[in-house]
Amino acid sequence: MVLNQDSGCSGGTERLLGIVILNYNGFDDTVACVECFPADAHGVRVFVVDNASSDDSFERLERNRALRLRDYCELIQSGSNLGYAGGNNVGIKRALNYGCTHICVLNNDTLVELSELHKLADYLDADTSCAFVGPVLVENNGAGQTVQSAGASINLWTGDVSVRSSGVARESLKGSFPCDYIGGACIMFRADDVTELGLIPECYFLFFEETEWCLRAQHMGRTVVCCADAAIVHKGSSSIGKIEGLSAYLLARNTMRFELRNASKVQAAVCLAYNAAYYCAKSLLRHDGSIKRVGYMLDGVHDVIREPYRGMVKLCRGEAGIF
Repeated sequence: MVLNQDSGCSGGTERLLGIVILNYNGFDDTVACVECFPADAHGVRVFVVDNASSDDSFERLERNRALRLRDYCELIQSGSNLGYAGGNNVGIKRALNYGCTHICVLNNDTLVELSELHKLADYLDADTSCAFVGPVLVENNGAGQTVQSAGASINLWTGDVSVRSSGVARESLKGSFPCDYIGGACIMFRADDVTELGLIPECYFLFFEETEWCLRAQHMGRTVVCCADAAIVHKGSSSIGKIEGLSAYLLARNTMRFELRNASKVQAAVCLAYNAAYYCAKSLLRHDGSIKRVGYMLDGVHDVIREPYRGMVKLCRGEAGIF
């Protein structure tokens, strides 16, 4: 169902959907994402946050015709690279100040119909116990019929995360179902819930922040849901892969950071021992340098115990000699 300016919320409040799109050196993807929304759309406000791109993305976005034609689209500069959480939080705060009733954090590498996002808002209006809702993500294979993920789960004993329903046919998923967390490619929440839930945790820079956010909500007795009636295309981000070794470092480091912040001490210890044994064995058998990831995980332990971000700042400046 396509909803327009007369789309409302429960209780008669007119819906204003805020969409936060983070850009970092991704001009083409960002423009393609914004162009998915009709130029004359009502009841929507798009906040494009440039996260201190190192190329000319911001200047090109300022001049871009697609953004200029959409008077509901606002371009914001973060001032510095604040990571996934920090950059999106800039947009979330702006959406809250603007008076948006629902806020959707949307990756710039997605292709989406506005009606699909309104389905998510409809779900939130119907189920007030739900804190976060997300759609089914489908592969960018032209047909849009293969599921990439439908929510995800995490094993606190091993730190392993697994997406649900990957590879199945889109038509096989119906209704809605709970999950541990919704991936950051598209996650929606009510503006009124931010006071209780807080903003996206900024202590990770990238990876695991939405996982902790969703877990926080569940600890408060709220639910996290994948609404299979809504689907969007996720092309998959390549920006993280442009920095050699960064993906491996952040995933390993933040696994332990997440464990120490959210799991029991026993679970965190088991997770570290399990991964250390796995990567040591893999390194011995394949000679692929996997043992470095043990060091990255220990860096995560060190960061939690001491000063967060100090090593991350050096890494982003190219000063850390971990690779």
